[in-house]
Amino acid sequence: MDTKNTANKYINIDIKQYGMIIALIAIFFLFYILTGGKNASPTNINNLIMQNGYIVILSIGMLLCVLTGNIDLGVGSIVALCGATSAIFVVDLGMPTPVAFLAAIVIGTLSGVAVGFFVSVLSIPPFIVTLATMLMGRGLTYTMLQAQTKGPLPKDYTFLAIGFLPNIEITLGTIKLDLVPIIIALIITVFIILSAIKKNKEKLNMDSLLL
Repeated sequence: MDTKNTANKYINIDIKQYGMIIALIAIFFLFYILTGGKNASPTNINNLIMQNGYIVILSIGMLLCVLTGNIDLGVGSIVALCGATSAIFVVDLGMPTPVAFLAAIVIGTLSGVAVGFFVSVLSIPPFIVTLATMLMGRGLTYTMLQAQTKGPLPKDYTFLAIGFLPNIEITLGTIKLDLVPIIIALIITVFIILSAIKKNKEKLNMDSLLL
């Protein structure tokens, strides 16, 4: 009887954990049927990834907040502020694109550090702090842009902004290689290896303690 209850408990936990994934798969197949398979075409998949890349980046950061039982209401406003800053740098100030992107990263980093300071050091609830960053970020964005769009943007800016990476091609005999995906793959591989080594060390330490 106890074994059956335990099994049911684990089944319920698994359904709760993967409920959103199951719903996503169901929605995908529903639109697959309604569109005659067009939503599964390579072009549409590429468009979805390109158009929602920034949402994926934001959701990864939000995951850390949600896992700790907190929330960040200001992510959208901070993204708008970072984008406005980089656009002003390249359009109004004539700065190179890498400098504009660096300025956006600095703005985002300082905003995150400020939120972390108020939440962790001053013990102010994250809801209050991030509500303030949402209002301040949106207000600063409107003030800096004067409720207008910036343009035209340089080609190298738009090339990177829409999700493409620069090509670094080398030729080995008759073979052409792009170094960018190779470097990315090597970095990911190193992280996976280091993670596996860390887990093995932790497992060995636990085994030694049990012995």
